[in-house]
Amino acid sequence: MFILVSYCTVLIFAVLSILNSKTTNNLRKKDFKLPQQTCKVIVMKFLIIQKVKREVPLDRWAKLLPLQFKYFERLEKEKTIETSYHLIGQQGSMLIINADSDEKLSKIVGQDPLFFELDRQIYPLTTRETHYKQILEMLKGVAR
Repeated sequence: MFILVSYCTVLIFAVLSILNSKTTNNLRKKDFKLPQQTCKVIVMKFLIIQKVKREVPLDRWAKLLPLQFKYFERLEKEKTIETSYHLIGQQGSMLIINADSDEKLSKIVGQDPLFFELDRQIYPLTTRETHYKQILEMLKGVAR
């Protein structure tokens, strides 16, 4: 399970201050003008490794594979799939997925035409820099 954080504090404080300073009868549209960059949505990256189950009949796999290719092409155009690779010597693939919520990730995985025919592993990813910062913080705690 993972936690996604969305920063919308500027928006919340602006609305609360307007509501505190005026009665609801006196509110106008111009009172709600906010800076352009009020909210920041954090997009997480996930590594998905998926392999076709051995018991899948070849004719079924051959029918669904072109549908999966079209699905992946659409996700690549939307920038949901950052990169994908075929696993050499295996009937499977590796994907790097961008998702801003668990619902989005579930939808991406669940709408794959080969969903029921694949075994998959999903790993949340972080940058090397973020990992380095976490290690430094952990070591500071140990040094005390």
